[in-house]
Order: sequence, then structure tokens, then C-alpha cells
Amino acid sequence: RAAGASYEAAKRRRGAVDFADLELSARRLLAGEEVRRRLRSRYPILLIDEFQDTNPLQWAIIEAFWRGPGGSRLFVVGDLKQSIYRFRGAEVRIMASLRRELENGGGRVYALQENYRCLPPLAAFVNHVSGRLLGECMLYEPLLPKRAELDPRPRVEALLVPGPGLDREAEASLVAERITGILSGGERLVLGED
Repeated sequence: RAAGASYEAAKRRRGAVDFADLELSARRLLAGEEVRRRLRSRYPILLIDEFQDTNPLQWAIIEAFWRGPGGSRLFVVGDLKQSIYRFRGAEVRIMASLRRELENGGGRVYALQENYRCLPPLAAFVNHVSGRLLGECMLYEPLLPKRAELDPRPRVEALLVPGPGLDREAEASLVAERITGILSGGERLVLGED
């Protein structure tokens, strides 16, 4: 608490705001009907990219634009498998819930499953793991790899750290041991170069 109070005092002294302050201010502004009406008129369509990383406060801001009479049209882009901002409050369930709402309310959902970035073994691994982690509650859409297989060797290796909880040192040691094993065994790691 002391650190938080000190941080807030330092921001006040400097006349500074951080990202959370901007989010809170936007939500307060959008509580006013006249502000919402003017902003909806100015921004009739909202395009939100990386929607899988939306936090509840950001969702409240988006909803203030979108919901209700005269609300802006909403277009979101995101991939539940790519959500990486849980540490700052992102909640993938917001996207999953919105998807269900749109599907049930006549909205359109387009699943872009074709993947040109990764090889089939990697896509199979992602589908296997993500399908189980995200499951039915998140409406998981499997990747459909479109790149040709160049080499039959495995592309993914799961290194499991023994014991309960997260142990960064044990994880680092395990990865270092595997890399040492690859290098000392002479495995070729780069494809397409002579």
C-alpha cells in the first residue's frame, strides 16, 4: 500500500498519468450521456484489434460506445490462443462471451483458421494443447496449416519441469541441457540453407 500511495503522490506532483488513469478517465467520461452521444456520432464504427487481451475496464469503455440506442457498430479481431496479457487483467472470457452473444443475436463471426505461418507438426501441437486448455468454454477453433511439410522431424518438444509450481531455475536448466544436447549431437536446426 505504501508503494502505491507513493506512486500516486509522485504522479500528482509531476502532473502525470499512467495508462490505468487514462482508462479510468475514459470510463468516467463515457458515463455522461451527452459525451457518449457526441463520441458515437464521431466514431460510428469501432475496430478493436487484439481483442483477446481486453480487460474488464477496457470492455466497459467499449460497451459504453457500443451498447444502447445510437451505439457505434463494433468490429473486433482477436485469437483466444494468443492472449498474453493476463498479468495486466486481460480476460479471454470477455471475447468468448461476446462471440456467443453476437452469434445468438444475429451478429457475424468469421473464424480465420487457415495458418500460413507454421508447419503442420506445430499446428497439431497447438491444436492438441490449446484445444484442451481452452476447450468448449472458449469455442476453440483449430489451426489449419497451409504450409508444406519440409522435414519429417518433430518441430515441438515439451520439456516438463518436475515438481509442483513454477520453478524458473529448473526450467532454465532443463532448456539449457536440451540445447547443449542438440548442439553436441550435431542436429541440424536450420531448414532451407546449404
